Amino acid sequence: MKTLQKGFTLIELMIVVAIIGILAAIALPAYQDYIARSKLSEAMTFLSTAKTSVSEFVASNNTLPADANAAGIDTAPSNAAYMSAMGYAFAGSTETIVSATLTNINAVLSTAGSSKVGLQGVVSTTTGTVTWSCVAENTTMYRYIPANCRNAKTVSPAWP
Repeated sequence: MKTLQKGFTLIELMIVVAIIGILAAIALPAYQDYIARSKLSEAMTFLSTAKTSVSEFVASNNTLPADANAAGIDTAPSNAAYMSAMGYAFAGSTETIVSATLTNINAVLSTAGSSKVGLQGVVSTTTGTVTWSCVAENTTMYRYIPANCRNAKTVSPAWP
């Protein structure tokens, strides 16, 4: 009499569990990077609005705004989920920094305290235009900065 095998053997089940474990080990860090990038992209959206305000002010007045109010920057955006504040400061006579202070991202970045990302603008006195570049508070944040800001650098002057 012939008997048919039914079900899976223990070895087959262990192989499937091992494969699922390996896939999960690869997916979890990738997902954490995705979360950090999405939080930074929110800040970059707010920063691009501030960048436009400062650029329009410079185009109209041929000088940098004196402060965040003159620039039209909302320093405490109420609809931001991952930002606690925005800042505006001079980095030199023709340079300015617009920054965003990030919250709820430090666990992913493995940094203590708040982290900042920003845009540094350099005004051309001859054309009255502003050239912007992305800046980060520390090099840990570079890998999370959106693709359009891959030229980011660390800023040495005091952050706003």
